[in-house]
Amino acid sequence: MYSLSYFTKLLLEALDLAALDWRVEEREMKSLRAGLRPKTGWVCQACNCKLRLLSTGPPSAVKFKGGKPDTAETILDIEQKRLPSKSFAQDRNDRERADPEHAKWMRALSLDEPARTRFAPSPTGKLHLGSIRTALYNYLLAKHTGGQFLLRIEDTDQKRTIEGAESQLIQDLRRYGLDWDEGPDPLNDSQSKGPYGPYRQSLRNDIYRQHAKEIIRTGHAYRCFCSAERLDQLARQRNDMGLPLGYDRKCLNLPADEADAKAATDPFVVRLKVPDQYPPFFDMVHCKIGRMLRPKTKLQGQDVFDDPILLKTDGHATYHFANVVDDHLMKITHVIRGSEWLSSTPLHTALYKAFEWMPPIFCHVPLIVDTEGQKLSKRDEASDLATYEGPGGVYPEVLLNFVALLGWSHTENNDYMTLKKMEELFLPKFTKGNVTLTFEKLHYLQNLHTQRIIKESSAYPQEFQSLLDDVQHQVHKQFSKLEVSESALPHLISSLLRADTKRWLKRKALNTSAAEDFVTRNAFFFIPTPSDLPFRKPLKLIHPKSDIHTAVMALCLTPESAWNTDAIHAAINALIPPSDVPDSSAPGSATAQSKEILELKSKLKSFRNASGSSIARFEEMIELELNRVRELRSSGIASDSLTEEMLKLELRRSRGFRQEIHQWLRWALLAGSNGPNIATTMELLGRERSLQRIKTAIASSKSREASKDSLSKIRSEVRLRMGRDKVE
Repeated sequence: MYSLSYFTKLLLEALDLAALDWRVEEREMKSLRAGLRPKTGWVCQACNCKLRLLSTGPPSAVKFKGGKPDTAETILDIEQKRLPSKSFAQDRNDRERADPEHAKWMRALSLDEPARTRFAPSPTGKLHLGSIRTALYNYLLAKHTGGQFLLRIEDTDQKRTIEGAESQLIQDLRRYGLDWDEGPDPLNDSQSKGPYGPYRQSLRNDIYRQHAKEIIRTGHAYRCFCSAERLDQLARQRNDMGLPLGYDRKCLNLPADEADAKAATDPFVVRLKVPDQYPPFFDMVHCKIGRMLRPKTKLQGQDVFDDPILLKTDGHATYHFANVVDDHLMKITHVIRGSEWLSSTPLHTALYKAFEWMPPIFCHVPLIVDTEGQKLSKRDEASDLATYEGPGGVYPEVLLNFVALLGWSHTENNDYMTLKKMEELFLPKFTKGNVTLTFEKLHYLQNLHTQRIIKESSAYPQEFQSLLDDVQHQVHKQFSKLEVSESALPHLISSLLRADTKRWLKRKALNTSAAEDFVTRNAFFFIPTPSDLPFRKPLKLIHPKSDIHTAVMALCLTPESAWNTDAIHAAINALIPPSDVPDSSAPGSATAQSKEILELKSKLKSFRNASGSSIARFEEMIELELNRVRELRSSGIASDSLTEEMLKLELRRSRGFRQEIHQWLRWALLAGSNGPNIATTMELLGRERSLQRIKTAIASSKSREASKDSLSKIRSEVRLRMGRDKVE
C-alpha cells in the first residue's frame, strides 16, 4: 500500500491550498498547519472534514514516534493544538453548513464520496493510446468509488471536426468495454442519457453565451471589438520581439453602455481579464502548484496581457471556456488528463475563481514517449489503435491492461488484470516522469490472456471461436495438402490448442500472428512427416533397436476404444525392458555360471512376474533388493559387488528404457519436433495415423541399419584388400 509519508504530503499540500483559497482567510493558516492529529483519522480543523488514509486500515494501526507521524516530510506538531471540546460530528456539520462546497471538495480529495469523471474527446481524429488511457483512468476512478463516468463530445472547433470521427470514437469506446453512464446515446445520435445534457458542446452554445454575460457582469471578462487587422499587427510585433501572443486591453475600459451598443452591431469576442496572479491549484500527482504571475510584457511602452478569448465572433465558445463551464455544470469532481494540460490549468483555475466555483480535483498523468524520449504523436503507428486491431491482433482487454500500466502504480504482484480487477484496485497513484512505450509487456499480457481464453473457453466463447478461425485460416494458408479431413480439423485444432497452451509464451514479435506461430510449431499434426526422417540423436544409454521396435509395436495393440492419453501413458509406463543379466546357458560366459548371478536372474524373473504390468512396482522391487544387498555388504556377510552392480544396471536400464521410448516416438511421430507429451500427441494424431507413422519409422530405421551394415562390410573389404596389396 502507499506510504504514510506520501499521504501526509498529499494532505499538507491540500491544506496549504485551502489556506490560499479565496474562501479562506490568511489568518487561518496557523490553525490549518496545527489542526491535524490522529484520533479517528486525519482531521482538518479548518473545514472539520475527516480525511481517512487511503491506505485503509484503522488510524490506530498507524505508528507514531514522539507524538508525530513517522515521516520526515511532515511539519505537523500534533501536540501543539487540540480539537475543540465539542464533538467531531457537530464540529464537522458546522463547517459544512458554513462552506459546504469546500467540505465536499476535501471529501472528494480523500475519495470518500463517489467520483464523477468524464472523457471529453474532440471528433478531430481517431482515438490513440494516450486518449484511450485517459478514458480508462477516468472510467476506473468512477467505478472504484461507485460514481459516474461521463462522455462529452467537445466539438467547439467545427473547422477541424471530421465527419464520422464521433461515431468511430463511440464505437471504439464500446469495443473496449468503457461504457459511459451519461453522455450521447450510442443507439440514437439525437438523444442523450443523463440529467446534464446535451453532451455535445456544439449544442450548448446558449449556455456558454449566458455564462459569458455573467462573467462580463462581474468584471472578470470584457468584450473586445478590435479588428482582425489590428490583432494581426499586434501579433506580428510581438512575434518580431520573440514574445508570445497577447493583447493590450484596448477595449477593457469601454463604458458598459457603449460596449452594449457596439455589441448590437459590431462583431466582438469575449476575453478573460487575467488576474495579476493565477490562483494556485492542487494536483494529485504533482501536489500543490503555487501562485503564478500572469504573463505581462511591454510593447512600445504599453502593457500586453495574456487575456485569452472565451467567446469567438461567431458566438461559439473556445475550448477552455466550454471545458470549465461544462465540468462545473455536470458536477465533475475529478479531472484526469495528460500532463501536457498542466500549462492550461492555471487559466482554468482563474475561470473557476472568476465564477466563484470550486474547481475539481486535478490529476495530470505522465506523457507517453518513444524510446528516444519524444512525445508519442497521435500520427505514430505505435499510437494508432488500428495497429492493434484486426485478425490476430491484440485483444481489447489486453490493450486496456497494457495502457493502464503506462504510469499507474498498483499493489498487485502480477501485472495481468482484467477490467473488473482494475476497477477493484484503482487508486489515483501515478508516476511523475514520462513513460517510455515498449512492447515486451504487451506481448507478455497478450500471451497470458490467450492462455486464459483457451483454458476458460466457455467464459470467452467469441474470443475462442475467433482464435479457432485464425488458426484454421493459417493452416490453409501454409499447407495446400492436409493429412486430416476438413470435418475433423476444428476438433484437432481445439484439442491441440488446449494441449499447447503454455507454449503461447514463446511468441515474441508483435507483427507475427500467434496463430501463424502456432501452426508453424505444430505443422506435423496437419501434414505428413517427411518420408526421409531426420537423424535421431540417441541417448547415452542405448537399448537394442529391436527391443525399442517391439515395445512401440506393443503400444499399437491398444484398441481404438481405449486410445486416449491416460491409457497410452499407462501403456508406456508399463513397458519393461528385457533383462541384461548374463544367461547361464550362453557359451563362454564363465562369470554367468556363478551362483549369485543365477540367483539374481531368478529373482529378476520373479520380480517381473510379480509386478505384472506395473513398471513402478518392478523398479520398487529392484530398489528393495538393492538396499538388502548393500546392508549385507556393510555388515560383512557378503563381499562380492557383482550382484549390486547388476541390480544398478537393471534399474538404470528400466528407467532409461522409457526415456528411449519417448525419444524414439517423438522422432517417429513428429520428426523430432517439439510438441505436447507423447501420450497426448498419439491421442491427437489418432490410432490409425500413429500406427502408420510408427511402421514407417521402423522401416526407415531398419533400412538405415542395413545400409550401415553394408557400408561397414564394404569398408572392411577395402581395408583387407589394401592390406593384401601392401604385403605383396
